[in-house]
Amino acid sequence: MEYEDIDIVSQAQTALTQDCSYLVALSILLWDHALTFDQEIQYIWARKKRMSAYLFLVVRYGVIVANLPHLIFIYAPISLTSYVASSLLIVIPIERMQMLSRRYYASVIMIGRVYALSGRNRRLLLSIILIAISLVGLTAWSLRQGQRGYPITVVPGCHLGVSQLGASRLSICWICLFTFDTIIFGLTLYFGSVSRREVGARMHMPLHRVLVFDGAVYYGTMALANLANIVTFLTPNRHIRGTLASFATCFSVTMLVRLMLNIHGRSEDGILNDDNLSRIVAAFNLEPVSDPESDHDLIREEPRARDSHSRSPAGLVRSGIGSPHRDEG
Repeated sequence: MEYEDIDIVSQAQTALTQDCSYLVALSILLWDHALTFDQEIQYIWARKKRMSAYLFLVVRYGVIVANLPHLIFIYAPISLTSYVASSLLIVIPIERMQMLSRRYYASVIMIGRVYALSGRNRRLLLSIILIAISLVGLTAWSLRQGQRGYPITVVPGCHLGVSQLGASRLSICWICLFTFDTIIFGLTLYFGSVSRREVGARMHMPLHRVLVFDGAVYYGTMALANLANIVTFLTPNRHIRGTLASFATCFSVTMLVRLMLNIHGRSEDGILNDDNLSRIVAAFNLEPVSDPESDHDLIREEPRARDSHSRSPAGLVRSGIGSPHRDEG
């Protein structure tokens, strides 16, 4: 087997690279958690809980809980026996599957943003789900085929090196994620530009801007992280194969948490409740009116007939989603 020809020094270097990469990723995750904890208290815990808030908590604390077994396995002060080493070939792929599931969960949150911007277009939602299912199936296949690895027994803790063949197949998982993120990013830009072009400068839409701008920032940073991770899988240097997988996952959750906090900073209910979804998808011919029970301006439809072409995914309204903006002059 391939790992039988790997010397002790190479195995130790691989384990050290894995440990350092994971420590950096986990440190970024926990440090950002500390930096944004006051916003979490203000926007999540101090307000009435909605579906978006519960999803935020699952993302925020689920990744920390999921990292605990990984942390124990890597830094456990044990030496690998032959039995433990053989078992590791089963345990590590399961951990990889959990890591990828966290990345796909972040992508599911992004689907909700596109669904809102598209005006709750169910055909589009169904198409995205079908694409996601296809990519998940391809990911499962690559995980199954990419389990070729070798246990590293020369250092304490549970470490698994990746063979060149296994790494090339594991890279398919991250290529699928990169493809899906690219699709979501393209749809976000498209529907964001359509709504802004049709509404024009008549309205100021802070939540709409958050959805589009933050989505672009999220994609840009994650695209770089995913591409770097894919390169590590395809490199002939065995010491760095897949070492950025944990970094890409933790960084993805960090960016997603900040994105969700920005949304809750603009709207108490997030975007996953019916009121905000309806307001994001309001009709085109609207005029501002005042709501006597709110300090925010609302937008209502003019009482004249509209044809089927007058609808657009325009932003709107209350809770910071949109407010009328009139040009001076």
